[in-house]
Amino acid sequence: MVNLNRRKDRLQTFTASVCDREPWLARRTCRLAAADGKELQKDAAWQARLVGEGYVKNATLQAALSQSGGAVTWGDLSPGAIALYVSHSQAWKQILAKNWDFGLVMEDDLQFYSADFESLFQQVLRDAKEGWGVVQLQSCDAQDCDVQHRKNCWEKGKPQRVSPDSVSRLVKLPPHQHLACTGAYIVSRRGAEALLANDFPINKQLDIAISADAMKGMPVLKAIPPVAQCNEQRKGSGAYDSDVQYPGDGKKLRGHVSELLRSVRAFGLLDVNESPGQKLGTRSVCSVVPPKQNRASGEIIGPGGVVGLPEC
Repeated sequence: MVNLNRRKDRLQTFTASVCDREPWLARRTCRLAAADGKELQKDAAWQARLVGEGYVKNATLQAALSQSGGAVTWGDLSPGAIALYVSHSQAWKQILAKNWDFGLVMEDDLQFYSADFESLFQQVLRDAKEGWGVVQLQSCDAQDCDVQHRKNCWEKGKPQRVSPDSVSRLVKLPPHQHLACTGAYIVSRRGAEALLANDFPINKQLDIAISADAMKGMPVLKAIPPVAQCNEQRKGSGAYDSDVQYPGDGKKLRGHVSELLRSVRAFGLLDVNESPGQKLGTRSVCSVVPPKQNRASGEIIGPGGVVGLPEC
């Protein structure tokens, strides 16, 4: 699981939640440090490397750097948008480097899981022979919450779906349709190869880049309704806590609600050779650590918690 070094709060919340709801998954998740858009703005050498290594064209990068306050619309790029794209690409590269059949990519504000999360996950594994490239588990597609499709709705920040007892199904995305939010998705090894081959240099936000077109014929599937959801919090202004989108006056951004949907800082990787429920190694990520105490006085001097995720 990858997250920004400066967002330990999200790391702690993510870990506590996955340990509580899906401990089988927690034991297969590791942490990688995510690329930070704030650092990108200050690091000319890093900017030059991204251009030189083909991640992004210089003109696109300079336009993104000019949006230092965040992307105003989903069609814009910002330093945070470039950084999150790079972070996800590192997850795809891990899948190839470790020769995994697939990886589960998650964001650090992912906090809620449906009752059928694990069963749908297992269904995805059983259907692997179908040759899918990407399977979206979390979504913020506004269409899912309109009047006609309300039963499929799970709004960000809500602990459960509108219809919590509903059973999710996998639906194939039509050509040219892209993901809406990337809080949790599974990508196959062939899917990772396709994304790395077809989605660079960066010229759009990550959600738009992960599409059926990029998969070059491999299916992109979506869980309807979603089986997981993020708890991305709004600030006092009404805007989301995001390093990608413009965090300004929520009233001014009301017309861009569907574009203020994401702040990506974390992903987790699951080894396909390990079945759900099987513990990796001897170390338990979710073991409880008691609060720190002063040995002499017995005074509590530090918080307790869980062991936490190992570094990748």
